[in-house]
Amino acid sequence: MIADLLAFAGQVRVPQHVSLFGDALALAELMGRAEVIDEADAEDGVALAEPTLGTVPFDEALAFFRQKVSLPSQSAADYLRSAHDRAFVVAGADDLALVEDIRAALDRAMDGGGGFDAFKASFASIVQRAGWSHSGELGWRARTIYETNLKTARAAGRWAQMRDPEMLKRRPYWRYVHGDIRTPQVGRPAHEALDGLLLRGDDPIWDTIYPPNGWGCTCGVRTVSEKGLKRIGKEGPDPAPKLNSKKVRDPLTDAVIEMPEGIDLGWDYAPGASWYKGVVPKELQKPLELAGYQRPRAALDDLSDISKPLDAPLLEPGLDEAVYADAFLRRFGAQVGPNGGATFRDTTGAAIPVSEDLFKTSTGAWKIKKRGREVQMARLAETLVDPDEIWMFWAQTQGGSWRLYRNYLRWDGEMGSMLLFTRGKDGWSATTALPTDGRSATARQAYIDRQRHGALLYRRPSE
Repeated sequence: MIADLLAFAGQVRVPQHVSLFGDALALAELMGRAEVIDEADAEDGVALAEPTLGTVPFDEALAFFRQKVSLPSQSAADYLRSAHDRAFVVAGADDLALVEDIRAALDRAMDGGGGFDAFKASFASIVQRAGWSHSGELGWRARTIYETNLKTARAAGRWAQMRDPEMLKRRPYWRYVHGDIRTPQVGRPAHEALDGLLLRGDDPIWDTIYPPNGWGCTCGVRTVSEKGLKRIGKEGPDPAPKLNSKKVRDPLTDAVIEMPEGIDLGWDYAPGASWYKGVVPKELQKPLELAGYQRPRAALDDLSDISKPLDAPLLEPGLDEAVYADAFLRRFGAQVGPNGGATFRDTTGAAIPVSEDLFKTSTGAWKIKKRGREVQMARLAETLVDPDEIWMFWAQTQGGSWRLYRNYLRWDGEMGSMLLFTRGKDGWSATTALPTDGRSATARQAYIDRQRHGALLYRRPSE
């Protein structure tokens, strides 16, 4: 059974050597972790707790899972890499109510609510009630959703535990373990080649190869102390391997990107790393509220603390509207005209469509010269590529329906910029792009601050 296969805990046992017992007691005090059990590495002894997700709550893993923002998606490629550190998505589930129901069932199952069997039963009921035509056989799809979320939550929780400064001090080395969760029937050669690789825990290569490294990957990482290093006959860490790369075409943007061989598209990142770094401040790591409910806004740091001057130049006034639109669109490989749009990956890894619709009214007329925004086109493009913050929020239309919006904000000390996208039945679509209003810098910054509401998806890291 999957619950048994994914059981990570061993039995607590007291090591025979007093020094190891002392290590265990010290480790038990770190970060509130009361369980310290063997990491199934006889040569290295005691290490981090490995609670069982699905039957025993694992605080860091559950905290990671619960801070996510539920989002609709049309395919597995909608969100790649660290976008999943903040976004909870189910590939092909474009109804947010359906996504929320699946997420709630996962949460119950992972937090002592029966594991995979309970989730599979709930999933079948949810799908039938919603009339959702998902891809794949029901049992396979339920297993994919359950295992993917469980393993990435576990990986994120482990990252938080192992990257704790005190833990790194006591156990500074990490060892890659092929088939850590379970031995695969057919191993992937690239993953098998990493088995036993021992590096410092702060080696930057972990940002790329920290597992899981693809769909169904069961690899993991174990910590090693200085004593453990000597027990396995090493004087120091291994040299970081040189990763061979392959060229892969992004199915949504059509861009050719380089990926490490043996790692699936979008999995060349460390699950939980951006969450642990606090890319979204801890006090703002909240799910998106349901439409119509407005949570009191938390106190926000001044954007001036993280902003930087825009590099793009102002454009000359008096040009044709299409010229200005083209100055924006060229940044994304798009152009003015029919079928001239393009899709690009924003800084979180989400796929966002870009077209001239950003600068046209619903009737097709240009709105690009409104309030003199035309000279700001290159700077607006820079805002979308390199925003200070990205927010998600609900807003009610004039007809009374609720729509989901995604807002990109940038402040450069004098002028602010925002680009707004809305979610419809065909996915994200452009709504508007504009520099901030206001006669003074204070008024312009106040305008940007009023747009900072909903769920924060991304915040520029402080330097």
